[in-house]
Amino acid sequence: MSGVRILRMGLLPEMKKNILLRALNLALFMAGIMAHVVFRRRYDAIMASTAPAVMVGLAARWVARLTGARFVYHCQDIHPELGRLSGHFRNQLVYQSLLGIDSANCNAAVAVVVLSTDMRAAIQARIGYIGKDNIHVINNFSLPVFPGAETYGIQPKLAEELLPPSDRMRMIFAGNIGRFQGLDVILDAFQTAKHRAAMELVFLGEGSELDRLQDKVTAAKLRDVRFIPHQPVDVAKTLIERCDLCLVSLIPHIYKYAYPSKTMTCLELGKPILAIVEPDSELARFVTDNEIGYAASLEDVGSIARTMDMAWEHRAALSVMASNASRIWAATYSPENVLPRWAELFGRIQGNARNV
Repeated sequence: MSGVRILRMGLLPEMKKNILLRALNLALFMAGIMAHVVFRRRYDAIMASTAPAVMVGLAARWVARLTGARFVYHCQDIHPELGRLSGHFRNQLVYQSLLGIDSANCNAAVAVVVLSTDMRAAIQARIGYIGKDNIHVINNFSLPVFPGAETYGIQPKLAEELLPPSDRMRMIFAGNIGRFQGLDVILDAFQTAKHRAAMELVFLGEGSELDRLQDKVTAAKLRDVRFIPHQPVDVAKTLIERCDLCLVSLIPHIYKYAYPSKTMTCLELGKPILAIVEPDSELARFVTDNEIGYAASLEDVGSIARTMDMAWEHRAALSVMASNASRIWAATYSPENVLPRWAELFGRIQGNARNV
């Protein structure tokens, strides 16, 4: 695809609650990575992401050391800290073991790439991190549009059918509807907003909390809250463009270990952002310092509701914030600005910045 060779590895069909089967698939995937590199092709650099967490980084680190390749660790999330907050790594022995493995991954990498300064600080604060100057902050791109998404089982619908024009101020949460987003609080704030009758709240996506959130909306008889299932990226972007304010939220402490990449998509589309996250986070400071939206704490329902009301009362300011968002994306986060940073990084890794 576009000059990139993609290899897919078949694994066993998984059931969500079958931990043993998921563990077996992880082991097979790790073995497949190592077998490919050792027996089929040698590489100058091997980059691993954090999905699945920790162990894929371990496999890449091992095989890089075995073959003399340079190991690059791309941390989209920071585990096991994030897993402990989600409840997956409650066992202290398991958590400490994974923490030791991932610290070793970071120490062995010639470059660790994270999405925010908060994430960099989280790794640097680890007891097992030896203080190497190898952590780089490079944020993700806006979601790319790939043609032919319907061939993967996604049947796109017309944006007009999903979200017809409205004269109300429309707020959208787009992405994973899960436990890390604190969507209950957002819903509670929306219910108590003074100008709710002039607003509309849209949830776009799927996730573990979707059914429960829908039940809550039904019980409260909220007719101004809409749910739209997962859509291809081009349709999702059109739906976001039809809204006035993008909601980006994280439950407490998550900002240290993850950064909502949907932020970049909002910037590309020129959409103001309501960042619902701790005020001392990089995300909240970024939104307020650059005047591209508002920030409120997820721990204060009243503050979120007042911010929604303020956005409606000062609707003219949203167009200014939208212009600021587009300008900042074009100047800092567009591919034309981010790709050279990746090229420079791999140029330094290979020892020749002009030949990447």
